[in-house]
Amino acid sequence: MSHNRIPLIPNEKIFFQEESTRRRPPNDSNTSRPRNHRSHGQTGASSSSESRQHTLTPQKFSWLLRHSAAVAEHMDPDAFVGFDVLQQISGASKDRMLELIAQDQKGRYEIRGEEVRAVNGHSVHFFDNYEVVEGDGRPEFLYHATNNQALPLIMGGALKRMGRHYIHMYDRPPSKTSVRYRILRIRPPPGHTLYRTKNGYILSREDIPAEYIEILS
Repeated sequence: MSHNRIPLIPNEKIFFQEESTRRRPPNDSNTSRPRNHRSHGQTGASSSSESRQHTLTPQKFSWLLRHSAAVAEHMDPDAFVGFDVLQQISGASKDRMLELIAQDQKGRYEIRGEEVRAVNGHSVHFFDNYEVVEGDGRPEFLYHATNNQALPLIMGGALKRMGRHYIHMYDRPPSKTSVRYRILRIRPPPGHTLYRTKNGYILSREDIPAEYIEILS
């Protein structure tokens, strides 16, 4: 594996700025220290490494696998990408990524050897192969969580993908939902193809008109 860092797309850099490259305040007393200053025996390399580890939060890891154009360039047709690529892009260790995957409670990730993928929720392009929901497996109702700001747009027009490849829905009411969310109940429109992900979401590529939607809570 090359030790050169894979560059992020320019507008993605804000997510992974290293502590060592962030601008210090003008009155920061550290600016007067010599370049090679070390405190209490700590090396600059270890400090920078620790900084990068803490930078990779659960939100940023999820964002990398679902929305980063730099990562998407290295994905295979099933959206898997090597841990080595993610290490080079984020600066975080594989152990840190495995820790984030182990902490996830929603089945967002899937590991295959030395590769990992997010199982759904992508805005970057790849070839997906979700299971088509057909026949008796097609639910009578689907459910979608949204916020109060989006509600008038949905009920005045349609539920849309909004930059993702699919609309994400549940086949039963969510058991726990933040108070800022509203739950919609949806009758799947005739002719709309539905897909099921490995972690249980039901997906649709097509907009769902408001006439098929009611506000459940």
